[in-house]
Amino acid sequence: MDKIKNQGKYYPYLRSVNVRWGDVILDDLKEMKFEDIEIYRYSIEKGDLLICEGGEVGRCAVWDRENSMLYQNAIHRVRFHCKIDSYLYMYFLWHYNNIHFLDNYSKGVTIKHLTKSSLNTIPFPLPPLSEQKQIVQKIEEIFASLDKITNSIIA
Repeated sequence: MDKIKNQGKYYPYLRSVNVRWGDVILDDLKEMKFEDIEIYRYSIEKGDLLICEGGEVGRCAVWDRENSMLYQNAIHRVRFHCKIDSYLYMYFLWHYNNIHFLDNYSKGVTIKHLTKSSLNTIPFPLPPLSEQKQIVQKIEEIFASLDKITNSIIA
């Protein structure tokens, strides 16, 4: 926002409103200036987990697209460098949100925020990678079945 510091080229970027539970909506992208040295720091790559810091704290999605994208600082980008399935952690956060477990980790009186330090303290089980993938596959099979049921009722 500071005109003196606002240099670089315009790029589209993701805001927290673009991140939904399990999906990233690209219909309403804004553009902002990014300097070359900021591109790596604010880049999203395939497989990154995007977590909203404010609003509905913990709302998250996995970036599943091949192309890279930039994001603003109201989103936590989690890039796992070891044998961790991003989708499993998305589903855990979704569940933690539904049972109000994330409330224990968000800070603020009127508008809640999930800070980086709070995010780092949330406990997550860590089964072997093969088991993580099986859990994700089963969750997605169940969601697909629920979608079929819902569509048959609506149709």
